[in-house]
Amino acid sequence: MKHAIVHYLILNSESIKSNYLNGRLSFIYFFFKYAEKYHKAHYSDFAFEQLKKIIASEFKKIRGDSENFDFKALEVSSALIEFNKLGFFESDDLNVLLQRFDTVAFFWAEHTKNTPKQRKSIKNTLLLTEYLGERNTTLGVDKAHIKKVNNCLSDLSQEFLHDLSFQRHWAIPFLTRSKDFFESIALIEDVQHISFKGLEYLQSLEVLRPDMIRKEYVRFSKNKNSNKQLQYAVWFPQELGDIIDYANLESSVLQKAEKLMKDLYTTKSKDAEYTMLRLTLLGSFLLERKTGISSKFLRKTIGSL
Repeated sequence: MKHAIVHYLILNSESIKSNYLNGRLSFIYFFFKYAEKYHKAHYSDFAFEQLKKIIASEFKKIRGDSENFDFKALEVSSALIEFNKLGFFESDDLNVLLQRFDTVAFFWAEHTKNTPKQRKSIKNTLLLTEYLGERNTTLGVDKAHIKKVNNCLSDLSQEFLHDLSFQRHWAIPFLTRSKDFFESIALIEDVQHISFKGLEYLQSLEVLRPDMIRKEYVRFSKNKNSNKQLQYAVWFPQELGDIIDYANLESSVLQKAEKLMKDLYTTKSKDAEYTMLRLTLLGSFLLERKTGISSKFLRKTIGSL
């Protein structure tokens, strides 16, 4: 079925053509992952060509004023860093490219700090801190630039933690993404204390207690809510442990993927891209299932199901 999905996706790749970045990046991730697992270089080449199109498009947008930059384009720079770490591609120019995104991140970091709380988007703050945290691991030897990145990261991380703890009713996808962020900065000396406080806060939330996670998963199983089962299996494999019936879950995913492929031709055009995204996420799960879910990118995007 994984082979059928990849063939189907590549034949219908024109459906992935809007500015919905997570959908396009998920599509690219799936092809990189498939090429890696089955040693099929032409699929990696296809993914890289798609990635270059996105880079060209987003880089063109940020040649002008940082103020007019689409905030979500930082998703592209974060994906570039993760894809590079995963070995999907190599580029000697990656640091040069990311420096342009840094300029935009610095601008919006300052803008965010000066924005009144009632007008501030905590999701955008997280997007910024995620990028700066990931960027810390790719910096070159320019000490002044390193200091500027880390100063912005420290200020925004503290602000994000404050805004996050201001209320206790966040959706699970946002909380799991926040947890990934705090874990990712745990080894950065300047923000280790923020990482510890953030993880401590998240552990205090009832919805993230292991017993509550297991209770919810069992409820989804009884209600045959396979989307939620799949999401929880990706987000909480350690907390759920042997409660997850992977054979049954995989069977459900295969059935869902088959139905999506059959239904796509009768789907309204405006829904076609979302259908393709769902199919892409299902395929990515099937590829990662055997080796254990390890990709932050998949955990970040699986909430789109």
